[in-house]
Amino acid sequence: MRPMKWLAFAVVVLALGWSAFWFLQVRWQRAAIEAWFDARRAEGWQASYEALEMRGFPNRIDATFTGLVLGDPEGRVTWEAPFAQVFRLAYRPGHVIVAWPETQSVETQAGRVAIESAGLRGSLELSGLTFDRVARLVLEAESLTLVPDFADRLALAEVHAALAATTDDPVRYRTALSGVAAGDAEGDPERASLDAVVTLTAPITTDGARTDITAVDLNLAEYVPGPARLRLSGDFDVDGEGRLSGDLDLQAEEWRDLVADAADRGRIDPGIAEGIEDAIGFVATLRGNPDTLDLGIRIDEGSMFLGPVPLGPAPRLRLP
Repeated sequence: MRPMKWLAFAVVVLALGWSAFWFLQVRWQRAAIEAWFDARRAEGWQASYEALEMRGFPNRIDATFTGLVLGDPEGRVTWEAPFAQVFRLAYRPGHVIVAWPETQSVETQAGRVAIESAGLRGSLELSGLTFDRVARLVLEAESLTLVPDFADRLALAEVHAALAATTDDPVRYRTALSGVAAGDAEGDPERASLDAVVTLTAPITTDGARTDITAVDLNLAEYVPGPARLRLSGDFDVDGEGRLSGDLDLQAEEWRDLVADAADRGRIDPGIAEGIEDAIGFVATLRGNPDTLDLGIRIDEGSMFLGPVPLGPAPRLRLP
């Protein structure tokens, strides 16, 4: 057989082999998806989809779901979406891309939250022999609007969220969040960001196994509405009920603008804003700088204290 015929024969064999490999990959992924949904239902989850379509030949394996519903066994959170897409390269089983629709919803114990988005995408890197452990997760959106039926609408832009397992401990995850919340047309945009390391009871896996937060090392949480700036940092233990215990450092620059902004946006009663400003001003003056607030707040089993003075409950941290 002449060289050109050998080359043509080899190309045909490789093409047939790759085609067989791609179809086997599709069958394996469809079976894995169906087994995952079956396992969730066996654990008491609400887990269903109306249709599943597989495409992407020759190099990608694309799964398109329609009519998706996922709800945890305790009924705390139920997510519904008209469709969702999962993309991966046939030769990279541990890396997937997820695309969400422009509209979806989450039902919580507090009520329903409608979600509207543009360019909402996720990148997921999996590790382990069976690619069942989350090594890195990145979410991005050009815009993301949350419309709860029990609270005010929240419109965000330039949204970025990332979670990555640390190399020193399989249950510690570096977490970063950032985004811009547009205020009124004449107001300054609000910017917020967070950088923390979260310790869990178990690694995050794709099988839906329960895990909870046991500790938070808050390197920096920052909120910047216009010229003002609020910074938070601290290390906390978290009990089984989600209650925090630890020390929180709070710094606020141009804190009077923060109080005025909160009153303008209806986050605090304008009638008590002046009293709040007087109280904070007194504390800031005692600290040496009336324009900058620098406080240490103690949190004990979910209750916050400024010295011996109780400030009220801290938010609880529990994963859905």
